[in-house]
Amino acid sequence: MKNGKVRIGIVRGLLYYKYIAMWEEFFKQLDCEVIKSPPTNKEIVSRGISVAIDESCLAVKIFLGHVDYLKDKVDCILVPRIESLVKNEFLCSKFMGLPDVVRNSFDDVRVLDFSISIHETSPRWYAFFKLGKNFSLNPLKIRNAFPRTKVR
Repeated sequence: MKNGKVRIGIVRGLLYYKYIAMWEEFFKQLDCEVIKSPPTNKEIVSRGISVAIDESCLAVKIFLGHVDYLKDKVDCILVPRIESLVKNEFLCSKFMGLPDVVRNSFDDVRVLDFSISIHETSPRWYAFFKLGKNFSLNPLKIRNAFPRTKVR
């Protein structure tokens, strides 16, 4: 923590541009500081390649490079579990298991898991509520932090 605020790392990759406004608003309302990784560059790609197993796709290697960049700058890193964005379609199993891939690739990273799925049976606010319980025990504060920002 810095200045009494939990520092949350957000990877500038995968669905970053679709969800960043929502995540930033939510964490700001819970008095957290958001720290984003830089745009993908050669250093990020090299970091990811050095951390990932050979069989990982480039997107996962880049994501891991961003995590490696953030890991010493934050208290925890938001890692979305991306299952599906379109009805009757599922994404690659490595995207579904991305929080587990990060946990297995880094011993010293606290992962904040957030599920993104069109097939999710519980409402979207419930995923945010579960996430918010990491930072506040006050259910009203968490509910009020629920982002009103629409997904792009």
